[in-house]
Amino acid sequence: MPLATHPQSFYAIATNPHPESALRFDAGLSVVDEGVARAVAEHVRRRGVEFGTSVIAGAIEIQAARLGFQLKTNVLRDGVANYDPRAKRTVFGEVLSLQSGVVAVEIQEPARDGPYHSRHASDVPDVAYSDWTICVYGIGSDAALDWSTRFQAELSEMFSVEFTPRYKHERVESLRSNTSTDIDFPLSDLDAAQTLTRSRPRELALDLARASAMRLDPSGDPEISELLRAGIVKNDPVSGRAFISDLGRTILAGSNWMTVAFCDALRRSGVTSNDILVNVLDRGHETDVFFSVCGELVMVELKADRFSMGHAYSFGAKIRFYRPDHALVVTCDVLDTDARVHLEESRPAPPPNAGWFVGFKDDPVDSSYANLQIAERVEDLGPTVAGLVETIRLRHAAASLERILSTASLVPIDVLNGLAKTLDQDRV
Repeated sequence: MPLATHPQSFYAIATNPHPESALRFDAGLSVVDEGVARAVAEHVRRRGVEFGTSVIAGAIEIQAARLGFQLKTNVLRDGVANYDPRAKRTVFGEVLSLQSGVVAVEIQEPARDGPYHSRHASDVPDVAYSDWTICVYGIGSDAALDWSTRFQAELSEMFSVEFTPRYKHERVESLRSNTSTDIDFPLSDLDAAQTLTRSRPRELALDLARASAMRLDPSGDPEISELLRAGIVKNDPVSGRAFISDLGRTILAGSNWMTVAFCDALRRSGVTSNDILVNVLDRGHETDVFFSVCGELVMVELKADRFSMGHAYSFGAKIRFYRPDHALVVTCDVLDTDARVHLEESRPAPPPNAGWFVGFKDDPVDSSYANLQIAERVEDLGPTVAGLVETIRLRHAAASLERILSTASLVPIDVLNGLAKTLDQDRV
């Protein structure tokens, strides 16, 4: 039974992302031989309609019908006319529109003239240019990723192929031995951290931490009630005085609440715990957070007080040392002007495919690409994190769909051959 489908679903998700929930994007990769690649392509063409509405088949059929001749029956279409012949080419693609997003399948043939790096070449680590590859993408909501996983499982069972994650997170793995911090925080820590992202409860908690005890009236201040509810503050009913709890002292120490809140925002955006590192001490450099999205490394500085020029020098040095794809500064206060200027001058170079976005197929990389972000309102932590994660995913998803959707056009030589046959028939 086919899923309920909506042809505009991906467009709606891509152009109107929810600010609190980043668009999901993931991919499984399998290295196969040519025979398996052709068999998988044929299966996807027949089976795909049971998963969703085919975008590719409909486009080709409309073009052929308008031109007035039959389609070629090749299982793999040579539909990428302008790709560099020395690079891997996408020779088969399918995009299935679901109510929750899209599931896309891409088959790439080996490079014909050996290894050659270009924007169209495979950038998958450990995959030789002589390999045929199959990628199954899930783009949209978590449900779209679930359907992608099910489709990969079906192909694995039918064709005895193994899918592994398309995007490697080797740079995060190389730093994992430099941290021992567990980010699977208890729910009490998450609740307390979220409470402290708001300025008024945070100021009250800090005042109370500096004092031994204070008289606080929960009935007259809802922020005090919030601190009590989150377990950051305890109230002595006998004396009527409030004091900071053990949880409060732990979460405030070293501004741990910022780390907890940031990691919570990452996981709400679909970044897994395995792709997040916190409190990394590496060769004299201490970094608050590293995380990885689609193989791109993001370095994060969390500052609960003023971010000064000294902090900017330190963070700029780490940018030059680690060469992250993205750098993010989150602070509870406004940055000094000089510090902001220094950070801008230290911004990392754009990723190689930074220009790959909808409408930028042949454009040069935009020099204003925002791979350095500064967030001066910790209250907006959720939307800030979701926006950054989604920007990275959208660019990679757009690059993948750009290659796949190029197969939705008839090959120019087929159009000319069809026209020649039509003219021959007219002369007879």
